[in-house]
Amino acid sequence: MVATLGPAYAFTALALRPISGILSDKGYTIRLLITGSIVNALAHGMFLISASVIAIYIGRLIQGLSIALFIPASLHQAALGSENKAVRSIAVRSTMIGLSQALGPGIGGYLVENYGWEYLFSFSILVSILGLLFIVLGRDSYSKGYGSVIERSDTKYDSGFSRFKNLLNVSFITSTSVLFIYSMSYMSLIMALPALHEELGLGSILVAIFFTALAATNLLARIIYVKIVSNGNAEYLALAGVFSTFMGFLLVSLDPISASIVMWGMISGIGVGFLFPSLQIIALTRLKPEVRGIGASIYTSMFDLGFLIGPPILIGFTGNYIEAIRYSALITGLGFVPLIIKVYINKFRGIK
Repeated sequence: MVATLGPAYAFTALALRPISGILSDKGYTIRLLITGSIVNALAHGMFLISASVIAIYIGRLIQGLSIALFIPASLHQAALGSENKAVRSIAVRSTMIGLSQALGPGIGGYLVENYGWEYLFSFSILVSILGLLFIVLGRDSYSKGYGSVIERSDTKYDSGFSRFKNLLNVSFITSTSVLFIYSMSYMSLIMALPALHEELGLGSILVAIFFTALAATNLLARIIYVKIVSNGNAEYLALAGVFSTFMGFLLVSLDPISASIVMWGMISGIGVGFLFPSLQIIALTRLKPEVRGIGASIYTSMFDLGFLIGPPILIGFTGNYIEAIRYSALITGLGFVPLIIKVYINKFRGIK
């Protein structure tokens, strides 16, 4: 059961994200953000008082519910408004995520090392409450900035297959495919690399520095991205992201126990920083506004799906961590295929 604690949240998140997307399109985006923040605080409260693995497991499932409610709704919130506004908002949101990924592990590690797990979970509850306050206090400004589509539950809503048919376009299929490929690769790497170092008795310091370097350059790339992105160049920035990520992972796979992996982590981080916001822009800004909620939920569910499928296949079938790392790097390169096809389709249609 302990081995399943990592991906446990992905089960509930994957199952419930579509419901969150449907509710977002019906006008409940802000309510979903509020509820997601509350549920996240409850999940960490469960961690705080847990006295058994089963209690922690329940907390992870509750955390999956909070992710299913909050993440698609926040992406949908960013994707509302005009096309140019949506591009800008998605890029800024991505930068904030990069900032949290860069600071979060360091803060968490410091709290656990110096004060214990109780302080980490208490801090997480506090952050959830602060986020909830920001959402509630900024509720009126959201409505002014994006119009009645945010909170009106009577927003025009087309049910049935015709609604999902709107998602069957090249841009959405391309971005979700690439995200699924990346998630399979990255989730396999973050499990296999620490396990390999532990198996060889190398400890966790080098791996920790690797992921810190990746997070730092990821944040830097996302900051730069806000300045250079437009809806017309998202595919090319995504290609640059896949290339940098692929090269970084490939170089790690060639010698996964040397100190050089820190440098390759920096290269990978730059790629991730360009790739993620590009895929979100490609996926959502080319959809009709009335289906961007369900689009955000299906798009983000690809990360959960890759998490659940990638590590068991690569680590389980290869039989050793080194081979799993190598195959995860090669799988990353598959992300070129849908993006290159998309670029050529754009050229054929005369889209800049």
